Amino acid sequence: MAGKLIKGTVNVIAVIHQPRYDIFEQFDDILLLKKGGTLIYLGPREDVVSHFENQGYAFPTHQNPCDHFLDLISGPHKDDIKKNHVVPPQLSSTHPPERDTPNPFWQSLYIFIRASIQQWRQMTTIHSDLLLAIFSGVIVGLIYRNVQVQQIPQAAFLLVLCASMTSVVVSLRLFGNEKVVFWRESAAGMSGTAYFFGKNIASFPSYLVAVIFFLLFYYSLSMPRGDYLWYLGLLMTSHFCVSGMAHLLSIIMQPAKAQLFGVVVTLVQCAVCGFSPTLTSLKEIHYSLYIMARASFASWMMEALFIINTMKLTPVLHDERDRMLEIFGYDMSHLTLCFGILLVMGVIWRILSFLAIQFANRQQRK
Repeated sequence: MAGKLIKGTVNVIAVIHQPRYDIFEQFDDILLLKKGGTLIYLGPREDVVSHFENQGYAFPTHQNPCDHFLDLISGPHKDDIKKNHVVPPQLSSTHPPERDTPNPFWQSLYIFIRASIQQWRQMTTIHSDLLLAIFSGVIVGLIYRNVQVQQIPQAAFLLVLCASMTSVVVSLRLFGNEKVVFWRESAAGMSGTAYFFGKNIASFPSYLVAVIFFLLFYYSLSMPRGDYLWYLGLLMTSHFCVSGMAHLLSIIMQPAKAQLFGVVVTLVQCAVCGFSPTLTSLKEIHYSLYIMARASFASWMMEALFIINTMKLTPVLHDERDRMLEIFGYDMSHLTLCFGILLVMGVIWRILSFLAIQFANRQQRK
């Protein structure tokens, strides 16, 4: 790989502690730093031995030069060694290497492939996510099993809470774990747009698998009234929304703070989703509280779950359904609206995340 990059006029920098002699002979230029990061030598490999010999440090015969370099720059005479001031022309900022940067489409494809390979190699993380999804599905499914119409909101609230918390925790890894990598690659010419879309597209298959496993256990144990495909579509749509929020937090915050803030924001949105107090009660208290509840993604998930689970009720249960619709402030004609608003929220969060990728932390990308 290094040979191909060199032929493509790209500088290859290797940080190595104590290479063998045959590896040392393959380098063109050498950079030696003593303790504290002070420069000792920067220049062609073939001149490094004479640099030390001119200062009176003779090299023993039949010894790897690298071993002797390390002894000198870490030994008692390290402060007496004079550094050189020769910078190879190809490393000078006045002679930048020529390189062809792929267009954003191909960069997105490469980043998608790389992110997919990274996920495949992190099988332990994938397994833990699947186990978490299965465990959540089993617990939620056992708590609310064969629910009555009156229990649908309670079951929906627990499902919304578990699903959204899982989405936040998983999604915070997407950008948060690679900030330094992105800053370095962005400084080398990588497109922030390509990075954003490539990583996003690569993240969906893994979560789709997690949702399917969650529903397999939840649906078989809870046996809800709604169709499986409606549940699958709603959970994927809600993940699209919640993950966008998590991406923004992971970009603008440090990982530890993003984890805490993501959990807190999710809990707050679930707390004001209109379950208790209901949307009708909030509207009666003050309309601003109702607007705040409607700004929560959990409010629209709750309403969608209620509609999905009551759309096929027998006529004898319609009176009970209508009574609960009045209590919670839901509308049976809002199912498409619920999906649409969750999608719009997800798009808005991703636009903000995209802007953060482009403009946040610009100093670190120089």
